[in-house]
Amino acid sequence: EWVNISGVASPPSDAAYASVELSRAANPGDEGFWDDIALAKEKPSFNVKRTSSNFTPSSSGDAIVFNTEIHDNGDNYNTSNGQFTVPEAGLYAFSSNLTFEGTSGARQVAVSVVASAAGVLASVYIGNKANGTAEVNDVVASLNVASADLAKGETVEIQIAYDAGSTAPVIQHTYSSFSGRKIS
Repeated sequence: EWVNISGVASPPSDAAYASVELSRAANPGDEGFWDDIALAKEKPSFNVKRTSSNFTPSSSGDAIVFNTEIHDNGDNYNTSNGQFTVPEAGLYAFSSNLTFEGTSGARQVAVSVVASAAGVLASVYIGNKANGTAEVNDVVASLNVASADLAKGETVEIQIAYDAGSTAPVIQHTYSSFSGRKIS
């Protein structure tokens, strides 16, 4: 026998999203009876980019700061320092695409996804490819981390390293982004 149940639920103060899964009625055209309703908190995720200005690091080893959130489920990415703070332990995936603007002066350049406790999760070396001021000298670097087991409170950022004494590489704001999400 079906029992009619109704009620109102208030979300926790830190909830940003809710998901409701409904199974369909036994027969098409039946009234809307469901026997499987679940609410689940959305997993932490973020997608950020640079806007309005290119990024030039102050020194080798700096974090690249992506200053605009496309989305930040859980408010864990800091647009001031370029760090994602892991809100709960688990497996996370990350991806970043960077476009280096061609500038004069050869330099050796590498970029890495770095976690504060786990260390380097992924790295790409682009060498001195971004040498020359024409658009044809622009270089694209992509970094992907399929899964990383991270602890709560650990921070993750994209770091750039280049030759000491060299001209700092320039990351174009138009085509550069960083994203991550908890996968389990």
